[in-house]
Amino acid sequence: AGIRSVCPALKLAVRVSALDLIAFKAGPQTDDQTGPATGIAVGYPSDKPYDYGFGTDRDDPTQFDMTELFELFDIFTKLGIKLVNVTLGSPYYNPHIVRPAAYPPSDGYASPEDPLFGVMRHLEIVRQIKAARPSFHVVGSGYSYLQEYLPHVAQAVLRAGWTDFVGLGRMMLSYPDIMLDAVAGQTMQRKKFCRTFSDCTTAPRNGLVSGCFPLDPYYKESDQFDALVAIKKAAS
Repeated sequence: AGIRSVCPALKLAVRVSALDLIAFKAGPQTDDQTGPATGIAVGYPSDKPYDYGFGTDRDDPTQFDMTELFELFDIFTKLGIKLVNVTLGSPYYNPHIVRPAAYPPSDGYASPEDPLFGVMRHLEIVRQIKAARPSFHVVGSGYSYLQEYLPHVAQAVLRAGWTDFVGLGRMMLSYPDIMLDAVAGQTMQRKKFCRTFSDCTTAPRNGLVSGCFPLDPYYKESDQFDALVAIKKAAS
């Protein structure tokens, strides 16, 4: 009410994490494993309900329960908010949920699931939101891991009514014109596709700027590139 009283013409939107799920950490390193250890869920008393996660199944905190989320959307309706960007999880304690990726950041863990499962989780939850609350304009997330297939999946979910908008994050750093090229029928520039190396996360977590260091010449030729290489080497 306060914002609308000052800026009545301003359109309000919300970005919401539809579910928290339990935290993950790097598990034990196996003898035959190279690179980061695979992530495991942080332990909790299995004989007690898990009451600490929004949108999280109390009996199995690795799974979601959308009851609270739909209650939140009802609050948005009362507030007159119709545009919602939906994401999942947290980049700090379960990054494979929020950003399905082939490679984790330097302080992360190897994904415990095929990242395509993570992408599908994003798509499915937004699909359920649209089915239950069709009056909202929903922006989906988690698409960048699809790489070459991103435009095809984006077209499919829009046509099927699973979402209203396809939100792109990491892909915009490496290939900001991807959708312009796709809509124009241009040949995709494969060298620009985000390959989910997670350098755009590792860098700012270590005091550097965020950017696509592997693919963008501006960052690749910067002084910070060498600093990032050293940080990743020390973490390996």
